[in-house]
Amino acid sequence: MTSPVDDDEAGPPPSDPKATLGRGLNTPSEGSALGNPPAGPGAFTGRVRRRVAGILEPWADRAAAARVRRGEETVQNAHQRHGTATAARPPGPLVWFHAADTAGALPLGGVMLSLAAEFGPTGALVTTRLPGDSGTLVRRLPPWPMVQLAPHARPQAIGRFLDYWRPDVLLWHDGPEMAPLLDAALDRGVAVNLLTSAPDPWLPRRGRWRLRALSKVFLRDTADLAQVRAAGVAAARGVRSGLPGAAAAAPEVDPGERARLAAALEGRPIWIADGVAQEELPMVLHAHEAAARAMPRRVLARALDDECDLDTAAEALARANLAATGEDRLAPGGVAFDVVVLTQGADRAPWLALATVAFLGGSIARHGGRSPMAAAAVGAAVLYGPHVGYWADLYQRLRDAGAARRVTTGRELAQALSTAILPDRAADMAHRAWATLSDGAEAADTIAATLGEQLDAAP
Repeated sequence: MTSPVDDDEAGPPPSDPKATLGRGLNTPSEGSALGNPPAGPGAFTGRVRRRVAGILEPWADRAAAARVRRGEETVQNAHQRHGTATAARPPGPLVWFHAADTAGALPLGGVMLSLAAEFGPTGALVTTRLPGDSGTLVRRLPPWPMVQLAPHARPQAIGRFLDYWRPDVLLWHDGPEMAPLLDAALDRGVAVNLLTSAPDPWLPRRGRWRLRALSKVFLRDTADLAQVRAAGVAAARGVRSGLPGAAAAAPEVDPGERARLAAALEGRPIWIADGVAQEELPMVLHAHEAAARAMPRRVLARALDDECDLDTAAEALARANLAATGEDRLAPGGVAFDVVVLTQGADRAPWLALATVAFLGGSIARHGGRSPMAAAAVGAAVLYGPHVGYWADLYQRLRDAGAARRVTTGRELAQALSTAILPDRAADMAHRAWATLSDGAEAADTIAATLGEQLDAAP
């Protein structure tokens, strides 16, 4: 996610961060002065806060070095907190996305996708105030943004950070804890946009002067819009966008392959078990047998996970008295089958598009599951287990909308499948999934359009 792109103007990141940690970190970089804070009732308080923070910074740096020596913080995190970049800035304009934590950063991925689709490749930086699971951001965000921890809210750390990254546009999805960083961005002429979330702490606590300095305020509902207008923000600056959804794009389906599979299935309804772990095989086959009693011609398309042994799967099918075939042997009027076994490298997209129900495996077993967005985007009702790892928030969002159902045992899977395969129920869950994804996508498009216009207007 941190591609090594050279930036001669800004200079490369430090080659040996540990060599400088704790030595001379209280010396501001050239040009790192933050300038005058925005004028207004809070300006005097801001100047006092910055002066005190600057006095205390040498002691804070020594404390950070001590935490690294004790193993309480990584060298990379300490340098990022200090405002020192550990990745190269991409050339050209830069959009900076800031959130409180990993959970707050994930919905911004949808904005990144929309921005790239509408305006082409754009440099992007993602920062979080709180350290979290970087693996989640790597797996869930698009592949091009740089990911860093935000600097400490101290003048010199903020100065170093802004000197290096030089953002043109900022989308801020955080509370007031990092107000000095936001104020410094405003002071440097960055187009700053606030994305509120429920409940939002900014609106009752921010001064009028700071709200008025924002380019746009993206709001979740009309109640926030009323608060912003009451604070004196021009109506044109408050945009009721809703909250964007996490990055999700419907998988590309080859129409020719889909037509071939549909012809081979001869109108038989299908459900898919994707990424099935070996210990989940008996549960999936039991669920299929239960569903087949209600809809005898239903087909199971089963895609195994990387660790599931094919010979063991074949033995399980034989014990269940289920006829299986491979996807490459499908043809109209061909051999009779109950189950289609997909190879590990098979394209899942046409199968997901044909299926009315998708069980996403590795989630009852402790394998970490997989993203539900591809299945939901093509209209499959989603069934899943409790162990979904990096994608827990997405599953919960679909579940809250009635588009997904959580199961914990083979028996619950069989019961959920027998209900979800009913045409009316499957159609209802698919519609709810579509509505949920569409709401998030519309919000992402609205925000991305504004950021793109601001980029075009940047000097």
